[in-house]
Amino acid sequence: MDSSTAISPQVAAITTVSKTLKKNAEDLTQLKNTIAENKIVHPPPSQSTNAHSYSAIIQQNMQTPAPVSAALSRAATKEHQILFEPATGEKIYKPNDNSTEIAKKFEQAFSTVQSEDSPALQIKATTRL
Repeated sequence: MDSSTAISPQVAAITTVSKTLKKNAEDLTQLKNTIAENKIVHPPPSQSTNAHSYSAIIQQNMQTPAPVSAALSRAATKEHQILFEPATGEKIYKPNDNSTEIAKKFEQAFSTVQSEDSPALQIKATTRL
């Protein structure tokens, strides 16, 4: 067997690897040029003396989608709700009382038990179940 025939598979493999390396080097050069061009077109923002957190920047630049915003509003409302259930057979308000009258009655009841350091009370809505 001829020695050149014995090493021809290795030479072919080396040639293939060489072509792959050359292509990779060209791709890296192209990527490096693209990055350099982008730095010129989009310079990095200057660092200010009062840096903001990543979370604050994202929240500032991102609008809350409407369904999420509505869900957050409902959750905040539920957090501040007070539900009253009368004792069996008793009524908190008369059937002909409107929402304003019911709110006034609750405000009066709360003001009698409120102390000086209690937070201010504001009834925004009433709902009968």
